[in-house]
Amino acid sequence: MQSFTTLVSILAMMPGLLVNACDCHHNNDAGRWKGSQTPSSAIAELCKEGGACKENGHGARLCVLGDISQCLCAVEAAESWQSKHGGDWFLWSGVNCGDLTVTMNAA
Repeated sequence: MQSFTTLVSILAMMPGLLVNACDCHHNNDAGRWKGSQTPSSAIAELCKEGGACKENGHGARLCVLGDISQCLCAVEAAESWQSKHGGDWFLWSGVNCGDLTVTMNAA
């Protein structure tokens, strides 16, 4: 029983690992991301930089702004919601996970 209590305590300190810890929502407007990098990997890269914006060289701009502690949730949501059609990646143009906002706009 002690090891179970310890495990629960450890998991409580890492909310990104708990199934119901993420509260992400999206708009219903598809955003296009061209190139070989997936939107989720671009989000992860921007999160490592503490939040910023990135252009993909094909006229699209992806921004990660706000509560960086929600980055794991945003990356997981993007991995789940992104799709590839032809040579382009698609993800919702507006994603919110708690107080973290991810936007993707064409230039």
